[in-house]
Amino acid sequence: DDFIKNNVDLLNNSGNSVESDTTGESVSVEDGIAINESGEIKEAVSIGGTSLRISSGITAIKEEAFASADRLSTLVLTENTSSNLKLETDCFKDSSIERIICSNRKQQKNMEKQIADSGKPDIQVVLANRSGGFTYYTYEKNNNEIVELVEVPADITEFDGVIKSDAAGAEDIHITSIGDQAFADCDQLKWVTLPEKVTSI
Repeated sequence: DDFIKNNVDLLNNSGNSVESDTTGESVSVEDGIAINESGEIKEAVSIGGTSLRISSGITAIKEEAFASADRLSTLVLTENTSSNLKLETDCFKDSSIERIICSNRKQQKNMEKQIADSGKPDIQVVLANRSGGFTYYTYEKNNNEIVELVEVPADITEFDGVIKSDAAGAEDIHITSIGDQAFADCDQLKWVTLPEKVTSI
């Protein structure tokens, strides 16, 4: 979108919103993505990490929205993300997206229903696991099982790389990867110890 490209410097300043002279559409940037006033993701502007949380106000992902986000491999749908999130045709075309992590089955079914027309039908749609207020998911990479931490309880004060299982008699969950923004909003966090099993942050 030329309008976004021409105004990228202004949009990258937090809180700015720019209105197009030709279409009248207003666009702002949140977490490195350009979003219109209808809550549709139009384009990645400045995403530095490998994962992106889709916030509650997002309603749709537009065509080729992540084509310029070379490092972005994972979209995380939080508990607050709409279960009716719309994937427009070819929304993931030319992107590096490999997986979509869903917080509930309704989100998962919605994504699976639409992924065939997304421009990248081989994207994995994964249901996240929850235990003790922690959110994580597992996937396979280079024949190794990866257990990636997505979100921790906001009131956490310490973390040692292990999640205690909620299920009676079940083994603890050993994290091997820490996702982008996993500790966001943890104002009380004092220390994190990462065991040798953690190979990616």
